Amino acid sequence: MTASLHPAASAEQTLPARDRVVTRAVLERHAAERPDALCVLGPDGERWTWAQALDEAYRSATALAARGVGRGDHVLLFLPNGLDWLRAWWGVSALGAVMVTVNVAYRGESLRHVCAESGASVIVTDSVLGERLAGLGLDLVMVSPAELCTGTATEPVLDPPLEPWDVHAVNFTSGTTGPAKGVLTPYLATYMGGVNAMGEAGGLSAADRWLVDTPLFHVSGQMTALVCLSAGASMAVRKQFAGSRYWDVVAETESTHALLVGTMAAFLLSRESSEAERAHRLRVVVLAPMVADPVAFRARFGVAQLCSVYGQTEISAPLLVLPGAEIVPGSVGRPRPGVELRIVDEHDLPVATGEVGELVIRTDRPWEMNVGYFRRPEATVAAWRNGWFHTGDAFRCDQEGNYFYVDRMRDTLRRRGENISSFQVETEVMAHPNVLEAACVGVPAELGEHEVKVFVVPVEGRVVDPAELIGFLVPRLPRFMIPRFVEVVAELPKTQTLRVRKFELRDRPSTEATWDRQAVGIILPR
Repeated sequence: MTASLHPAASAEQTLPARDRVVTRAVLERHAAERPDALCVLGPDGERWTWAQALDEAYRSATALAARGVGRGDHVLLFLPNGLDWLRAWWGVSALGAVMVTVNVAYRGESLRHVCAESGASVIVTDSVLGERLAGLGLDLVMVSPAELCTGTATEPVLDPPLEPWDVHAVNFTSGTTGPAKGVLTPYLATYMGGVNAMGEAGGLSAADRWLVDTPLFHVSGQMTALVCLSAGASMAVRKQFAGSRYWDVVAETESTHALLVGTMAAFLLSRESSEAERAHRLRVVVLAPMVADPVAFRARFGVAQLCSVYGQTEISAPLLVLPGAEIVPGSVGRPRPGVELRIVDEHDLPVATGEVGELVIRTDRPWEMNVGYFRRPEATVAAWRNGWFHTGDAFRCDQEGNYFYVDRMRDTLRRRGENISSFQVETEVMAHPNVLEAACVGVPAELGEHEVKVFVVPVEGRVVDPAELIGFLVPRLPRFMIPRFVEVVAELPKTQTLRVRKFELRDRPSTEATWDRQAVGIILPR
């Protein structure tokens, strides 16, 4: 299956201008055109105009230069969301250096691995997070956020200037299937994901404000921030998702746009209704993934437009559900302009329409995706074999060109000759009103292949009864997908980027807490 929903590439194609894509150039453009307009609203109510934001970037850059940082050097950023993070990021960019992002949940070996693999000799961190570096055997120069404020607001000289194809970040993968890898990300890749998935799709303009409460160490947070910069919109930066106070924060910040990833939307839907959830200016929500009932979501929360994106650290949101487009149940959307997709078998040959295979991607223009893994040439060659980037995700596509995520290739399971999508099982389990999170894995069956096991986290204050859950699933799933085993747990094991560590669940032995449908004598209808 091959899809190309865009014109063929031509010799006339050009890249966006520097002052639309490159962080420093974008800041310089807005500071010149609208110096007194609001750029950033900080976590504690701090306000940066565009002129102030550029001054902060220059001060940070000169402070880093005094520590020996120059063009092309890698600089670790180990900070929570906030103005310090932006100051460090924009200072690194103003120097033409490369930021290497570090998850603030990292400690021990995960922290040591990223720092050791980063190619950096300087780390920007605060006193609290910096304590975690002790005893890890790392030779790093530590720069505090306060030190970044001591530089001068002098424009660093860059000759030649930065271009859209220059690498601006090394973002590490989550490490669910092996050691985390550093993804070399050009400016254009982050820009294309942000602009297509979050900017033009949501009609973002200079009059809007985006609530940035997803981690800036993650590519999704960087995309939201960069698209705000490009469009001239202001951003309201928060340290993290506010949970039960989410709608209060949306109202307080007067945000018009927001991104909800992972279980954030499920959490909001699990809460009791309140007046606050409609007393806001929010009109566009980007969801990853799309909620099961978008009509109900819009009606409950008073949000005019929903859109959705599919992406990874390595790719720039190639699949979208745009506002106003038909939302096909289960679909993650259609290709954005400039992207070509295929669904292929193990030999990289296209599968038939409707068949499941691996999603592979390439773009019309260069520099719109990652340019490899840092210091991992073998992994780079494997991922980019035959000129296509291999996502490792199983997909199918229907006759109308709608794409459906099936599973991670390594997470598929097979029961009695039938292939099963753990993602599909999880989606239906989480449709139960008492379920907050779910993870489906295959466990060895007596006669070979797998039995289906699901781990379930209940909504706070509610109870999940395994037998009742099975009854709920019977009309929603094929018989062969109905779980045999159900285990109710307080939480799921996750990486620091909140991806479920399914290999841990697969290896976890059954205990008295594991409910067995077969053992209690429940027979499924045929």
